[in-house]
Amino acid sequence: MRYVKSLAKTIAPRFYERLSQFKQHYITHFATKSYAQEGEDILLARIFEGISATSKFYVDIGAHHPYRFSNTYLFYKRGWRGINVDAMPGIKKVFDTTRPRDITLECGIASKRDWGGGRPLYDILYVQ
Repeated sequence: MRYVKSLAKTIAPRFYERLSQFKQHYITHFATKSYAQEGEDILLARIFEGISATSKFYVDIGAHHPYRFSNTYLFYKRGWRGINVDAMPGIKKVFDTTRPRDITLECGIASKRDWGGGRPLYDILYVQ
């Protein structure tokens, strides 16, 4: 892709500049990047758009990753903060580095104490 851009700048610099301006003004300016898997973050942002709140806070159960497939990263970028919960070993370090305003809990959540039949989480996730 870099080669194509470089070639376009060399062959038709004026056209390339106009095309870049068009993209910035009409496409990028009005676009909202979704970090969620199916655009749920954009839908939620639209719902919360009219709500004025002094403190904007979220709780993300099963957070998965700080920005990949994240339903809350768009809100984080807009100044929100919250609690992320995910049982993936080592994910807390990734969240703490990427989203320092958030609190991240590296644990599982269940409605019953023996949700896995008494087996540890790693036995359930990594059964061969």
